[in-house]
Amino acid sequence: MLSARKKAAKRTTAKKTKDKKPARKRGAQSAPSPDTGFDSEVDAASATTAARARPGHISVRMYNNILGDCFLIRIPAGPERDVKILIDCGALQGMPSASDIMNEIAGDLAKATGSHLDVLVITHEHWDHLSGFCQAETIFRKFEIDELWLAWTENDKDADAARIRARRQKALQLLLTLDKHFGPAAAAPEEDDEEAATAPRGGGQRDEVRELLAFTGQSPGVAASRMDTGAILTMLKGLAKKVRYFTPGADPIPLPAGIPVEAYVLGPPKDTKLLLRSNPRKGEVYLTDESAGLGVYLAAAVQLEKETISLDADEARTIELSMPFDNQHFRRLSEVEGERNQAYFSEREDWRRIDRDWLGAAEQLALKLDSDTNNTSLVLAFAFGSKTDPRVLLFPGDAQVGNWESWQQYVWPSGTKREDPAAIDIQKLLAATVLYKVGHHASHNATLRANGLELMTHPDLVAMIPVREEFARKTKHWNMPFPSLLARLLERTKGRVLRADKSVDDLRADRDRRQDKPGELSRDDWENFFSRLGFGPKSAHSGVAPLYVEYSVPLT
Repeated sequence: MLSARKKAAKRTTAKKTKDKKPARKRGAQSAPSPDTGFDSEVDAASATTAARARPGHISVRMYNNILGDCFLIRIPAGPERDVKILIDCGALQGMPSASDIMNEIAGDLAKATGSHLDVLVITHEHWDHLSGFCQAETIFRKFEIDELWLAWTENDKDADAARIRARRQKALQLLLTLDKHFGPAAAAPEEDDEEAATAPRGGGQRDEVRELLAFTGQSPGVAASRMDTGAILTMLKGLAKKVRYFTPGADPIPLPAGIPVEAYVLGPPKDTKLLLRSNPRKGEVYLTDESAGLGVYLAAAVQLEKETISLDADEARTIELSMPFDNQHFRRLSEVEGERNQAYFSEREDWRRIDRDWLGAAEQLALKLDSDTNNTSLVLAFAFGSKTDPRVLLFPGDAQVGNWESWQQYVWPSGTKREDPAAIDIQKLLAATVLYKVGHHASHNATLRANGLELMTHPDLVAMIPVREEFARKTKHWNMPFPSLLARLLERTKGRVLRADKSVDDLRADRDRRQDKPGELSRDDWENFFSRLGFGPKSAHSGVAPLYVEYSVPLT
């Protein structure tokens, strides 16, 4: 196993006693094993949720039919017990049948885990990672959660985290307040090329901002939820027996029950510059994208609401420096309207008006808010295997450029020099990665190129993409999955890409197109891959894909 711990972990008698606490019988129903092969009939093979993880394997279950993340990891810890880890559970606001699908997923989670989680990981505070806990609150309130893992950015006692949350809330408040100033939405064209990822659309600016606000769960164009993301986190903190906050670079975390798996914490960074860096430089990702700083967006956005937005001294100074004219020339639109300035408001002079030109910047402010929150993602690398065949499951949340870049600075165990043969760094972790949960639904700026995907060289690499392409493209007008990134993922994995919006027939057809061709996997390789796959039953609320796909990786 890839291990950076200075000493072998020794469990105390007290710890063992805790692990063996009396528990109700969980998931005792008889069910087919998740190792049911790809070529089996899905309904017959997986009509009932598997009660246990596949023996000797880590089983990773991706729930399908959502534009959101929900992953269940199960690791055998003896003849009677699995260690169960849930990473996020949500779907984007406004997705059709989202509540029904999330309740269906929560019901399956309850069966698969016996309503018990050893660890619940929440990567960051976005609706598409949290909504299920609200939509299926009745189910989740019955769960027993031993530990809740969060990034340091969610720690109420951390001063830096408090500043980040205040900044996030201020930007969100500003956008919600300014939403009413937009004109009526215009029809937006469908786009399918790579330029669509960052190029402005012809649709209404209000739609563009509201689409981004859907990640916060507070989009004005969608019916309000009972809880926002902050309230969901508060509920989960109350349900968990223990809440843990993690800072990157610390020694790896042993998992419960003495199982031979450790979790490396890679992000989010403590460095503010890296934490706020979302836009890639040329060649860093699979698209070049540079945007202006936040100051100019705030400068533009406060103009209609100057007296109602609370700004600290640094923000006020930033805005003053960003204004095209000295601050003494600032006039609120309501003041000018009150004077009934006929020359300014005359229809003939309408082309000269500038009071609403800044509204285009609101989309960039919303994009910045979305990206900054993504960059606070708790990033985990689960390491196991042998010294000669180390393996890693990489779960980056929705980490963007600055988060990915920060991983380069860490060496494990702490205090070890990089040149030490026993030292572990990000290059070794990425080279051992056998499963990559693709960040941010395979968007253009959430997978680093040279310092990311290109370093994932393990021959057994598999990728999981939690995406619903039709909804992302036709409804949200987002280029997900991003074409050039998807193409490279297919090359690196030799076709072993599992998507939340693809059916079993789609996987079979892809196999038939690829196998035994030059540079592709052989028939035996494909059969080995399929033997590690399991599929859920048909979803009652979506005909796109089975309820879940599960992939099992050998522990040794």
